[in-house]
Amino acid sequence: MTIHLKKYIVPETVCVSKEPTTKPLVMEKIAEIASSGRENSEWLKHIIFSGLQTREMLGSTALTRGLALPHCRISEISDFIIGILVSPEGVAYGSLDGKLSRVFVFVIAPKESGNEYLNVMAEIGAFLSKEENIMLLAECNDDEFLYQTFLKLWEEYVGDNSRNS
Repeated sequence: MTIHLKKYIVPETVCVSKEPTTKPLVMEKIAEIASSGRENSEWLKHIIFSGLQTREMLGSTALTRGLALPHCRISEISDFIIGILVSPEGVAYGSLDGKLSRVFVFVIAPKESGNEYLNVMAEIGAFLSKEENIMLLAECNDDEFLYQTFLKLWEEYVGDNSRNS
């Protein structure tokens, strides 16, 4: 079952951040992106940041190959907020291979999302299992190009999966 990430990853939830940064600043930027334009955005930003921090205390969400999947579940939202943050310079985020993380695909999920949450995380993992997808996203230099690159890669991924079914 393919989760349609295009429903969630929208122009407002993608960002190329060119400022040098740290792990806490990445989480803050993700919280800012995820809460922007929503009701009670400053309050929600704080809740999301806290949720991301709590999840990171359990273990780093940085994987390998410059990829991190920051995620948390909070009770203050009713639908998923998913996006992509790219840091061209990379961030020491605690990756398994010791490399700097450049691509952050974040998932903020409703607390009671259960199996759907697991399905979303699995779908993102499958989509980003191709190292080429991570590299193409990491090389994006502005928000619009990042969004268009994601759409192109997603369409290729969905097309490949429908042929392999």
